[in-house]
Amino acid sequence: MNQAPSPRARPGASWLAILVALGLIALAVVAVLDALVDQGLISGDMRLPKAVTAFDGIEPTNTVVAIAVILVLVGLWLTIAALKPSKFTHTATSGNKSVWISRAALEGSVRDAAGHTRGVSSVGDVSAGKSKITVSINTTADTQTVAKAVEAEVVERLRGFSDAKVVVRTRKDSA
Repeated sequence: MNQAPSPRARPGASWLAILVALGLIALAVVAVLDALVDQGLISGDMRLPKAVTAFDGIEPTNTVVAIAVILVLVGLWLTIAALKPSKFTHTATSGNKSVWISRAALEGSVRDAAGHTRGVSSVGDVSAGKSKITVSINTTADTQTVAKAVEAEVVERLRGFSDAKVVVRTRKDSA
């Protein structure tokens, strides 16, 4: 069975694409209005020729060069944002490579499994990656015994979802 394509986050430049599209739509509306005015179909003043003449005759002063450099840097930054690959949002399950699970769902399942293990007084940070899952717990019992129990419980809970290595960090609570 072929693996389904990986779910990904929106590209970094998607917000910019929306702004550019809205700007182009506004420019098109102004251009159509100017064309209608030019053909005499509606009355009014043409806007685009006024905008072009406002920039006519600009000399290369320090301010103009500084603005140009800033615009070039912004353009480079936007180009990099557009070409940068989007982040993976899900991980393929170990049982069926066409099924994906989000990192948040994996972390929630780990937190629940650890929290229901005998001897665990509280669950701290949980982080799930592609190859390692880390869970921090607090216990009043023997830390090594509880850590092994939590690891076994988490591995059992994630069977079929993830083959990632489970690392349990323990902290002894005072009784």
